[in-house]
Amino acid sequence: MKYKIIQINKPLFTTHKDEHYLTIRTDKLERAIENKQTVRLIVPELGTYLVDPKKWIASGKVADQVFLRPDEPLRLTGNYLEKFPKEQTPIEDSVNPTAALTELAKTPEWEKLRIKFHPTL
Repeated sequence: MKYKIIQINKPLFTTHKDEHYLTIRTDKLERAIENKQTVRLIVPELGTYLVDPKKWIASGKVADQVFLRPDEPLRLTGNYLEKFPKEQTPIEDSVNPTAALTELAKTPEWEKLRIKFHPTL
């Protein structure tokens, strides 16, 4: 499966009662539809979501928003992220190995192994 990766550094999203509303540029979604690709949204605060651009446009709300040029507003399509599946990350990406080993070293079993293999430490 091919992904069109959209990195969102400053996402346009709002949170209300645990519902996250996110807007994406409509032209990026249309380009993904033309290329028959799935969109992978990376939102630093929320995680990674897999989005079918056709479903996003069909169920979303279109709005024009002015950022820098008043004569050229951006067309954005907004939707709730709960409608789309959150991508599962591999365990090696989601676990901090240093923190995991630090917590593991606090267990009694780990101390028994340390004494068995390194009795002088």
